[in-house]
Amino acid sequence: MMPTLVAKPPQGDTWTHEESAIIDGEIIVLNDKGLSDFAELRKAITRRQHDLYFVAFDLLHLIGHDLRDLLMSHFRQLFRFSGLQNVPT
Repeated sequence: MMPTLVAKPPQGDTWTHEESAIIDGEIIVLNDKGLSDFAELRKAITRRQHDLYFVAFDLLHLIGHDLRDLLMSHFRQLFRFSGLQNVPT
């Protein structure tokens, strides 16, 4: 589903709304072997935007809190409490 700009966010228990966050990651494109491929990324930027993926690998700031110096054990607890998937090990 493509994001759509609306006047106000939808209501209901099934919606998760945005939070203020800084996420470190990169845009990738997968090749035929399922590996990130920089040459394919260059092509996809102009011709195949639907093949672009954002891979997040660090959460630096969340709702006014700097998380850069947080111990990994505390970060894992925060991540699990948030309900997000794929908690780092």
